[in-house]
Amino acid sequence: MAAAAYRAGALLIDERSGQTHHYLNRKGVVDAFILLPESAPEFLNDRSSLWNAAEQADNRKNSRTARELVLALPHELPSETRRELTADMAGWLTERYGVAVDSAIHEPIASNGDDHRNHHAHMLFTTREITSDGLGKKTLILDNLQSGPKETEVIREVWETLLNDALTKAGFDDALVDRRTLEEQGIDRTPQIHIGKKSKAAQEAEEREHLRKILQIQKYGRKYREGIHSQMQRMEKYIEIVTQKQKDYAAYKSFVKEVENALEAKTPITIDTLDTHTKAFTKATTIEEANRKLHLRAEFIKEHFKEEGVLDRDNKVNIQTKDNNDTHRSEKYPSTETIKVRDKMLNNKGNGSSSRDCYTPPSESTRSFAEGIAENIAERQRKANKEQSKGNVFKDFAEGFKSKWEDVVKAATGDSQPEKKKPRAKMSGKFNQASGAQDRDQGTSYEYYDGFDFDI
Repeated sequence: MAAAAYRAGALLIDERSGQTHHYLNRKGVVDAFILLPESAPEFLNDRSSLWNAAEQADNRKNSRTARELVLALPHELPSETRRELTADMAGWLTERYGVAVDSAIHEPIASNGDDHRNHHAHMLFTTREITSDGLGKKTLILDNLQSGPKETEVIREVWETLLNDALTKAGFDDALVDRRTLEEQGIDRTPQIHIGKKSKAAQEAEEREHLRKILQIQKYGRKYREGIHSQMQRMEKYIEIVTQKQKDYAAYKSFVKEVENALEAKTPITIDTLDTHTKAFTKATTIEEANRKLHLRAEFIKEHFKEEGVLDRDNKVNIQTKDNNDTHRSEKYPSTETIKVRDKMLNNKGNGSSSRDCYTPPSESTRSFAEGIAENIAERQRKANKEQSKGNVFKDFAEGFKSKWEDVVKAATGDSQPEKKKPRAKMSGKFNQASGAQDRDQGTSYEYYDGFDFDI
C-alpha cells in the first residue's frame, strides 16, 4: 500500500491495518494509470480497491503482494512518447502474465538537484492473476529458479525492442540501446549502474570528504609546518631579546637608585660600568672661597691704582692679556704708531731697567687710554727723578703695593710684627683659570686681573 501511494502520489488507506499513506503533495509525478486484463472486474480499476484486495489475498506475513519493474525513459523523447512507451510495456505484461499493472511516470525535480535526464517509470504488478472474480492464483513462473531468469531476459528483450522502435521513429538512430552486457558486446569499459538519490548523495558526500582531505593536506603539509616552525623560532628569539632588555632595564633602575641614594647621603660611591671599569665619584667642591679671595685682592689693587692715578674717572681699566708668558698682539691690530713701555716699573734702586719696544696698534677707542698711560708713566718718571735729585729714595709701584698689602695682613691677623715668610709664587694665567676668573665678565677690571708680576 505504501509503495503504491508513494509512486503514484496518491492517498491510500490500508483497510487491514487502518494506516493512511498520504502522498498527494509529492512532486515529480507526471502521470499514473492502471491496466487490467479484459476479464477483470471493474472495481479493481481503483487503486485503493486493487491493493487492498491484494493485501487481503495473502495472509502470510512474508507474502509478496506485488512486483516492481523500473523503466529508464529517454529524455530525448517527448512526454507523450514516453507515456506511450510505458503503456505499451504495461499492456504486454498484462497479456503475458494476466496481472494488473499500476504504472507511474516520474520526471526529475530541479529543486532537488536531480539529473535533468532522469526520466523513468515505476510499474507495480500483482503476483496473482486477475480473473473475473478478482485475484486468482499465484504467477509462479517468475519465482521459479529455472523459468524466472528466462522470463526476466524476455522482459528485457521486449523493452529493448519497444524502446529502439520509439527512438528510430523519433530520428535517434545513433542512440539505440542494447540489453547485452559490455563484455557480450565486445566493449572494454567498466559498466555503470543506476544509483538512487540516497546513494548519489552518499557518493557526493564521499567525494567532498576526499576533496577536503586533499585540501587539508595541502594546507597543513610540510611547507605549512616548516613555516609555523620558523615563526616559532623567531618568536623565541624575540622573547629572549625582550627578556634581556627587561634585565638591563632593571639593572639600570638599580644603578640610578644607587646614585640618587649616594647623592642624598653625600658620600663617595664606586660604580662598575659596562666595560667593567671602576670609577670613583666624589662630591664636587666649589671655588667660591677662591673667588672671594681673588675678589678681595682685586679690590685692594683697584684702590692702589686710584691712589696712583692709573684709573680714570669711571674707575675702569680695560686690560686684556693672556698671561705673563703671552706674546704681544701687534699682529691683530695693524698700526702706524707705536707705544714704548717698560717691562716693569722703576725698581727699588731707582735706576732704569732694560726696556723693549712693543708695537700695539691703537684704535679710536683705545687711543685716549694709551695716551693716559703714557702721561702717567712720564709723570711717575719725573717724580722719581725729582726725588733722586734730592737724595731721597723713591718707592716704585711694586714696593708701594707690597707695603700696603703688609698693612692689610697685619690688620687682619692682629700681628704687629709678622714673621718673614718666603716669597710667594708669581700669579700666572693658570691660577686665574683655576680660580674661574675667565668665566666672569672681563669688562670689569677687578674681576679679571692678569699680566702683572708682583713680588709679595
